[in-house]
Amino acid sequence: MKSNVTKTIFYEEFIKRARNCKTGECGADNRYMLSLLELRQKSASADDPFYRPRIDQVKQFLSMACVVSVMKNLSPEDEAAFYDYLNIIDETFDCDVLLNICEKGLHILNRYD
Repeated sequence: MKSNVTKTIFYEEFIKRARNCKTGECGADNRYMLSLLELRQKSASADDPFYRPRIDQVKQFLSMACVVSVMKNLSPEDEAAFYDYLNIIDETFDCDVLLNICEKGLHILNRYD
């Protein structure tokens, strides 16, 4: 079983790869996701006044990473995957779903360049 820190590295690496940025830029810092996971473990819900603004911020960072990814020279299937991810990001408040998108998105982008 992966630790929370290990899981959140996918978040940071996905944003860095998509946005071509360094740690700390464009939301590429695993601490954003790590804080969400810690809040969730304390039974925070989407309506929690601390959880909601944080997950909205993470969703914004991930959405922008997906938008930038679509602008890359991707295959039609990979481009469609990022459009699907955008819809999922918009609808979910589940950290695990977002982390899954990060892992899949990173896998796609690593096939290019």
